Amino acid sequence: YAWSPAMSEYLFGNDAGIQRRGTFLGDSAKPTEGLEKSSRWMAVYNAKMQQGAVLYVLRQPSQEETWLQFTDAPGVYRKLRLMIFSEKTMPAGFDGTFQIAIGFFAANRNDWESLARERVQQLRSLGRTAGNN
Repeated sequence: YAWSPAMSEYLFGNDAGIQRRGTFLGDSAKPTEGLEKSSRWMAVYNAKMQQGAVLYVLRQPSQEETWLQFTDAPGVYRKLRLMIFSEKTMPAGFDGTFQIAIGFFAANRNDWESLARERVQQLRSLGRTAGNN
């Protein structure tokens, strides 16, 4: 998923809470990548527009590790990828399903992290009502 290059801050987390927080690079910086091996969601925030979004992984194959990888390309995008089998070959006969949900919110700078966490909980409940983990 490609977030707007106007996004200024991010969070990564799992169901227990926030694992990592950061600020996206400025316009003159070179692109960089990051990898989160135990996160289940990512939130992004645009401080200027006071808007944010959350991507939450509702369902994933339980037998395999799933990683979130992001690319911070200033002026182009803030891209998020869901990765599986990144360091090995997909086994023959693999059968798996992924399901994600994305939610949006408006918030001032002081409240964005707590509103992002509220949206995470709302998105998480979608998985429970659908019978996912």
